[in-house]
Amino acid sequence: MNAPVWVPIVRGSLASGSVRVDAGARSRSTPVDWVGEADLARTATELEFVFVGGLEVGKGRWSVGAEAEHASLGGSLDWKVSDAHIDGSLSATIARAWVRYEAGRHEGGPSGWCLSWGPTAGVRLYAVGFEARGEALDVDRSRTWIDPTLGLDASLRTPGRTTLRFAGDLGGVATGSNLSWYALAELRVPLARRWSISLGWAWHGIDFHAGRGNDRFDLDILLTGPRLALAVEL
Repeated sequence: MNAPVWVPIVRGSLASGSVRVDAGARSRSTPVDWVGEADLARTATELEFVFVGGLEVGKGRWSVGAEAEHASLGGSLDWKVSDAHIDGSLSATIARAWVRYEAGRHEGGPSGWCLSWGPTAGVRLYAVGFEARGEALDVDRSRTWIDPTLGLDASLRTPGRTTLRFAGDLGGVATGSNLSWYALAELRVPLARRWSISLGWAWHGIDFHAGRGNDRFDLDILLTGPRLALAVEL
């Protein structure tokens, strides 16, 4: 069981009907710099990114897992329509479930090193909405869809039980998104017998297009940022 927190920088665009809204992080570097470029009280109330949590169980070479998160981003982003600043907000609930098979394992003998890897297959559920307000502009749209995913997961464990992990997948294409992808690189360090902490970086790209004319809904964004997780083995 794990309880991760992710604070991403957001880049990209959203469109509804004939209106395209560009969204970009206020800072050109890291989330820390947002404090210097926006009102702190406003940012604290309008920037939220909370993981509900995750759970993974396994037996032999097989394991199954699930994870969910919710994002609400407003004051931390620059919202523009044709270079004109407007008020806007983006909300997203993302839930994922997967099955992993350990296709390969290489032990380091007495040294205790272990390299393991295997494919993953699963689904991602998206519930996304955005609002934009400006001169002669009033947009409030939402969409929900599911992406099937295929990916790869690899980890390298040291003799001290510290683990370096890389994971990624591709989703959509045939149904759901035109293309979605997720990648994670993290270092997991044991704290106690059953507890560990992970520090890493995650990337999540979403390219979704649906409808035409006034019913058009387009989403083309990239979320990237640090990820911290506390995990316990039950």
